[in-house]
Amino acid sequence: MKVFILLAMALLCMQTLVWCSASVPPSPGAERASEAVTDPYVWDFGSARAGDVLEHEFTFTNSFGKDIRIKETTTSCGCTVSEIKKKDLKPEESTVLSVRFDTKGYSGDTRQFIYVNTDNADKPVIRFTVRGNIFK
Repeated sequence: MKVFILLAMALLCMQTLVWCSASVPPSPGAERASEAVTDPYVWDFGSARAGDVLEHEFTFTNSFGKDIRIKETTTSCGCTVSEIKKKDLKPEESTVLSVRFDTKGYSGDTRQFIYVNTDNADKPVIRFTVRGNIFK
């Protein structure tokens, strides 16, 4: 009988510990640390009015460990234009990818893509994303 009571008390304590640990809020530092990590291939412009023309410059770094040549850049829509400053990059060398997005005709959550086409056989296309919310 004593074993049964001890076992029941142990189970009750374990349930209480699980419930308490599930209700502990995350530490403030953990939340800020995740916000500090940004994706260099994504630009979130937040909110913009329909008709605004948004501009951004991405930094593209050759992290492939060998020379690459950028063949061209393309976009997912005619509303987005891109231009890359330098086409031949040595390892760890960087260039600027300029992007211009015309929001005319858009509303709500929006995503546009920019594709950097390279001669790298391992990863011939690198995708950049422009995203945000368009309001009227």
